[in-house]
Amino acid sequence: MNRRKLKLFLSLSVSVLVLAIWGFLEPERSRVEPRPDYLGEVDAYVTNARVKQFDQSGRLTHRVSAERLRHLPDTGVTLLDQPLMTVYRQNRDPITAKARFGELEANNDIFWLREDALVFNMIDRRYRLEAPELKITPDKELVETETPVIIRQPTGVTHGIGMTADLANDKIKLHNAVRGTYETN
Repeated sequence: MNRRKLKLFLSLSVSVLVLAIWGFLEPERSRVEPRPDYLGEVDAYVTNARVKQFDQSGRLTHRVSAERLRHLPDTGVTLLDQPLMTVYRQNRDPITAKARFGELEANNDIFWLREDALVFNMIDRRYRLEAPELKITPDKELVETETPVIIRQPTGVTHGIGMTADLANDKIKLHNAVRGTYETN
């Protein structure tokens, strides 16, 4: 009986110790750091940024959120960490894009999404465009890349290198090394 109580006491003590250590230690958080070529002097810095852009008639054209936003005055470029962008289209489903890093050009009309870039239709998920880097022109509903790209649809998967996607006219052109797998109904 004594040995049994000792084993129970030791196992409870170890359990309490493990739970106490586990409860007081904070989990390691992964930090997103910009690529070295992004470094430069920053004149504006925003965390948990939320930006909405409207056209002249007051219609919401696109919305961008980012974990961190930095403006580089030398180039006029704005850098975004964990950007999430939604482009609102007249009488059509919105398009959503995200990546690990983003860059807004100085003229504010072209977005670059870098590292694990993804574009998809938020409503019915008809398609999903995946590439290491995507150039997005929201006003023209144009998505371009010269990198390898994967297009996922409910009926199949297509791979290629380089792409021009004119989402306003539902046209996607793959530039090179196109291959795909499709399922018939």
